[in-house]
Amino acid sequence: MANGAAGELVDAGNGSRMKGRMGKKPARKPRPRKVTSKEILAEPEERRLEVIAGVVEEKAAPSFDHSVVQNQLGGLIGQHFGSQRRGGPGGWWIGTEADIELGPHDLVRPDVAGWRRDRHAVRPRGRPVRQVPDWVCELVSASNRKRDTVEKVRLYHPRELFDAPTTPPPPRGRPPGRPARRSRR
Repeated sequence: MANGAAGELVDAGNGSRMKGRMGKKPARKPRPRKVTSKEILAEPEERRLEVIAGVVEEKAAPSFDHSVVQNQLGGLIGQHFGSQRRGGPGGWWIGTEADIELGPHDLVRPDVAGWRRDRHAVRPRGRPVRQVPDWVCELVSASNRKRDTVEKVRLYHPRELFDAPTTPPPPRGRPPGRPARRSRR
């Protein structure tokens, strides 16, 4: 093939001209319709759906390790920051796995979220919670790594939400950062 006039290719074998897209922008694909939070909320709560920028994704069911860490983390944070009676500073409403609507095309279900009581005098209620939390935490696992560490962070950042991605403990219950014991021979 040889170049002919601008935007054409000439087949050297038979001299025919074929119009091409040389130097032109590729045609735009039609954008998919954005799904709204309202549509997602019509689905059963058991489906564990989230929508970010109008794109729906079903959260994977948590592994046992993930659920244990989430339960313990929510409990510890709730005990310490949720109540002054237990020796903590108090002043927070702490919730786990709540559907939170951040906009018409953004509905997330963070593993743990917190609302400061001085900013939210009444405990968040209902599904979805329409009060933007002051803090969120996502437990990162292989099945949701990109969504929790990239896509959700992009969503949380403009709202000034502190996001603390953490990971479930490694196998054999070894604390993160601690090297495995070496066997003595």
